Amino acid sequence: MNPPAAWVGKTIRSLEVRTRYGANIIAIRSNEKLRIPPEIDTPLTADCVLVILGNYKAMEKLEKLENVEP
Repeated sequence: MNPPAAWVGKTIRSLEVRTRYGANIIAIRSNEKLRIPPEIDTPLTADCVLVILGNYKAMEKLEKLENVEP
């Protein structure tokens, strides 16, 4: 998924995705490069693609974020 607008410019560390949503960002694709594991202190860009691992409930929470207008 692309990062929700509220996540753009923030780092994985500052977002605390695992703690808040119960999911892990296991890779980021940006500029045709796949970073596994991703650097947790690099700000996310609007055009990156996040590869996220989590259970159904965690993914539902993240999907709701994605559909919220900034």
